[in-house]
Amino acid sequence: SFTNKKPAAFSMSGRNYKCEDWKDVFESACNYLYPENPDLFKSFLSDEEMQGKKIKHFGTESDNLRSARKVKGTDLYIMTNMSANAICQEIIKMLGKYGIPLENVKVYLRLEYVDKK
Repeated sequence: SFTNKKPAAFSMSGRNYKCEDWKDVFESACNYLYPENPDLFKSFLSDEEMQGKKIKHFGTESDNLRSARKVKGTDLYIMTNMSANAICQEIIKMLGKYGIPLENVKVYLRLEYVDKK
């Protein structure tokens, strides 16, 4: 579980991205994957497996998505209003569609002081 854990960086296939939060991780993953196969990424718009049950995760209008972020160099948006675990599951699904092994991806977590009294 990634609940209550904060990412510091994200690495995919040797490319590193600094991240402040899980939204940054999701955005970075999308920004990496889109240029690798734009048509496959665009297929997420109509792929029921890639969309949420009630709320869309991918779209062409930011108004229709919660906490929308634009995928770099596109007219596509992603919904980032998800839990850390949901974002990780979404990235795992995307990697599966792209045929990228999980071993090619690393999330570096931030060390945080926890006072255990």
